Amino acid sequence: MGQAWGFHKYGGPEVQEFFDRPDPVPGRGEVLIRVEVAGVNPLDHLLRSGLVDGLDGGRPFPRVLGMEAAGTVLARGEDVTGFEVGDAVFGFALTGGGTYAETTVLSAPNTARIPAGLSAAVAATLPVAGTTAVDVLDQLGLPAGATVLVNGVGGGVGSPSPGWPPGAGCA
Repeated sequence: MGQAWGFHKYGGPEVQEFFDRPDPVPGRGEVLIRVEVAGVNPLDHLLRSGLVDGLDGGRPFPRVLGMEAAGTVLARGEDVTGFEVGDAVFGFALTGGGTYAETTVLSAPNTARIPAGLSAAVAATLPVAGTTAVDVLDQLGLPAGATVLVNGVGGGVGSPSPGWPPGAGCA
């Protein structure tokens, strides 16, 4: 049993709270980690508010916030190779396990070992913002040696997708 930070019903920040929950069990293609650092994203408040309910897989309440984290592997699910108990890793919690918790499950195909010299705090920011940045650069198809101006790196990634609720923009 561990603690998690999340919500028992939709609403504003006032519905957030700590609560006890059983440690998740890694399923096929997942790794269980002890969370050292969790990333914070604009999607967290959108899920909590209920504005994008369909994005969380229809999980029952209570729901744990967070979708990216860095930590230490505690166990592997079926069909997981390439990770050992004790490995320092970072990745996505795509199955809706939530990363604002003492333990969480990460999707093994979307998890990597933390490279030597990279802190867990930096690694925990890479799954969402880092992969979005790489995706944008790939889509630009810039020639070798090109220069890119990055303006406004203060938080969030761009603007919401078409169809997102009005006012649900990123910070």
